Amino acid sequence: MRKLLALSLALVMVLATFAGCGGTATPPADSGTPGTGEPATGPKEAIVNLASEPPEMNSILTTSTGSMNVLRHIVEGLTMLDQHDTPVPAVAESWDYDADTLTYTFHLRKDYKWNNGDPVTAQDFIFAWNTLFSFEAAADYAGTWAPLILGAKERMNVLTDEQYAKLDDAGKALVDAGKPTAELLADLAAKGYEDGIGYKALDDYTIQVTLTGPCTYFLSVMAFPNFLPVNEKLYNEMGGLEAYGTEAEKIATNGPFKMTAWQHENSIVMEKNPDYPMADDIKLDKLTMMMISDTGTAFNSFLAGEIDMIGLNADQAQSMRDQGKNVLFYDDGGNWYFEFNNTLAGLKNKKVRQAMTLAVDAELFIETIVRNSSTAAYSFTPPAIVGGAFTNKVGKLMNRVTDGDYSKVKALLEEGLKEEGMTIDDLNALNLSILTDEGDTAAKNCAFFQEQWKTNLGVDVAVEQMTYKNRLERMTNKDFAIVYAGWGPDYNDPMTFLDLFVTGGGNNHTSYSNPEYDKLVAEAMKEGDAAKRDEILIKIEKIIAEDMPVGPVYNRARDYICSDRLTGVVRTAFDDMNFRWCDIAA
Repeated sequence: MRKLLALSLALVMVLATFAGCGGTATPPADSGTPGTGEPATGPKEAIVNLASEPPEMNSILTTSTGSMNVLRHIVEGLTMLDQHDTPVPAVAESWDYDADTLTYTFHLRKDYKWNNGDPVTAQDFIFAWNTLFSFEAAADYAGTWAPLILGAKERMNVLTDEQYAKLDDAGKALVDAGKPTAELLADLAAKGYEDGIGYKALDDYTIQVTLTGPCTYFLSVMAFPNFLPVNEKLYNEMGGLEAYGTEAEKIATNGPFKMTAWQHENSIVMEKNPDYPMADDIKLDKLTMMMISDTGTAFNSFLAGEIDMIGLNADQAQSMRDQGKNVLFYDDGGNWYFEFNNTLAGLKNKKVRQAMTLAVDAELFIETIVRNSSTAAYSFTPPAIVGGAFTNKVGKLMNRVTDGDYSKVKALLEEGLKEEGMTIDDLNALNLSILTDEGDTAAKNCAFFQEQWKTNLGVDVAVEQMTYKNRLERMTNKDFAIVYAGWGPDYNDPMTFLDLFVTGGGNNHTSYSNPEYDKLVAEAMKEGDAAKRDEILIKIEKIIAEDMPVGPVYNRARDYICSDRLTGVVRTAFDDMNFRWCDIAA
């Protein structure tokens, strides 16, 4: 999510068990009745369950799948993903690629408009990207994307005198070490980049980008929300970094829908954008996303015909199948795991983290709690990536218990604690807790983990439930011992998972640091030979399995159901919810 699946998803949890409370939606009388298949006689409206409040709707800053599910309907970038997750033209009608210079040249359409009537131009992309790679924005994803673009990583260390003066000596040293070198600046200048970074607007409708290596997935990255355009004038008028994206009237849009209402913790309403260049292809007149986090409430709303699409827990899915209903499912590409604070007493020892992970029977968790086609994780990259080919090459790296005997796992825990001068009693004295989201599904998940740790290791762990937004804040602030979290893919390549834990990375909430890991990630980003690159990526997987900064639990598949009248829903590992191809059946 990637995307911080961050995300607790369950459809009723979108990339981490979603938060939010929620009500029910009542469709207008002339739109047909959700859930019944009654034909629409007026404007076509679909009502679906997002499950939680989107935590960050500023596309430059967002990390959340829930937010991205909204953004992809109201803002478009250079490319977008089609129904098969292939990047296709959007604002860019075409592009050229020079493999010798690693340079993309994007040619923009001239018929995209912002919601204030301004044309969408190359400068809107340059402004958004400059903000993304700025010290001021401190965007979590900036460190993920910067290594791909020439000079972007160094640009993040270019501060104003005022910003620099506020740093302590250690901070100033880090900034100084990461500033653009004379050689890099000369290289950029030779390529015509005057601003010290490898992208520029050649004119109002042409953008040139030079990469650091042969990034085969770059066109998919251009569809990611952090690279969406932002109208600078509207951005500033709407409050800039502090307020942009916080209300329906504070988001600049150019996509197939425009946001017309946002009732926080309840619903978001989007209406068809008549100025969208492909407006004739958009069949829905209105799209309402509800924020119902409780699976029972969402299920009852669906049965009452008040909503068109919801996620299903195991019991609900079975109930619908028993009634002959068409229960749908998809592999959302998410790996769910325990995120450990690698600086905390006890948990900073890798043997302790290994034991805490292996003490949980992932197969039993799926069999008794999840109860669908999800699979236990034996490595970090899920099988949804490149059709499972990479996961098969990696093989099973985790020695999960298969006979119910956890004595060796407990001995591993005791060994790790001894290295830290601790015992299990000392660990329990820390009053460890696991953070998770609101909702009954999250509660059931963590109750299972809690029981497993107590029974198999003698370790007591409390459960802290909170809103999805608050959980993300705690993770960003590194204010936790353990978090039950998930990560969904941003693009179809193992690197979307394997670069997460680079030292100081914005999405590395664990504070994990390993120079060898960092070195291999950097090598993989520049390696053009596919076989050699796979060898490097497999080494990274093995380091994660050995150091276990996070403890993988399972690769998630999700069950959901749609009303008979709603057609054309696209749900994939890379497009969690997409309704641009939807229609209301007549």
